[in-house]
This record gives sequence, structure tokens and C-alpha cells, in this order.
Amino acid sequence: MTKVSYEERKRLVDQAMDIEARVEKQFSRPDRWFQKLPWWEKIDILAHRFYHTYISPLWRSLNRWSERQGRGYAGAEVWDFYSYHAEWVLPRLKKLRDNVGGTPFKEGQGFLGEAYTLEEWKEIINKMCRAFWLVQKRDDDFVMECDPLTYELIDEGLQLFAKHYLNLWD
Repeated sequence: MTKVSYEERKRLVDQAMDIEARVEKQFSRPDRWFQKLPWWEKIDILAHRFYHTYISPLWRSLNRWSERQGRGYAGAEVWDFYSYHAEWVLPRLKKLRDNVGGTPFKEGQGFLGEAYTLEEWKEIINKMCRAFWLVQKRDDDFVMECDPLTYELIDEGLQLFAKHYLNLWD
């Protein structure tokens, strides 16, 4: 196994995040294998996709909604909280990173002290995004063990999230 430096790992994770964002924006086209199937198999596949795309998520969301009405939270949000939280936080952090309205003051500086520059603040938010993206990828890929550099990137981003939690505003 080749050892990768910390900076190289950060660069690779950022590159993977960019690739994932580009893939999400592309439109899917019909698969060629699907066009060659007989009509009855196409109907079976389309019915299966319809159920798993629309009916099943609707049923799960209604079930979670009823749980939230009854006790204030859904059970699925508790047993897998870190994954649910990462899924919830990541798009909001990306929105903050892309639409920075101002920057907070540096720690211990007070209102008369020096504020972060726009580039410094965007880099801090980007490190937080990277950490939550890695947490989400770790959960999506069912990987329970990560290498030390990945844990280091996650830890750095989560420490910054905790430190600047009250400074996350637009």
C-alpha cells in the first residue's frame, strides 16, 4: 500500500467531491441494454423502478413524518445520527461556502480585532465540507474502518465545525 501525504489526500478528496458534483448534474440517458429487452421485461423493470423510486420512499417518509408528530423525531434519525446529521449539514455548509456574506473575527480578537479574510474563511468552511463529505462517503460505502489520514481529515473538519459553530451564518 502506497503512503499518501496529508496534502495529497486533501487534494484527492477535493477532486472526488468535484467529480461527484459533476456526475450528479449530468442527465441519465436510456441504457442500450434496456432497449433490447422484450416489452414484458421492460414493464417489469419499469414497475420495479417506479415502486422503489416513488412508492417506497413515499411510504418511508410518511412513516417518519408520523413518528416525528408522535415523539418529535423519527427513529431512523437516532440510530444512525452521525450519518443523518452529515447528510443534513453538508448541503447547508456548501451553500454557506458558495455565498459568504461576511467573515467572523479570529478567536480571542473581539469586535475590534482582526477578522478572517474571505479566502481563509472559505478554506475553513471547505475543510468542514470535506469532513462531512468523508463521513457521508464512509457510511455510503459501508466502510467501518478508515485509514489514519482520512480520520485526520474528518477530525480536523469536525474540530473546526465545533470551534466555529456560532460563526456559521450568512
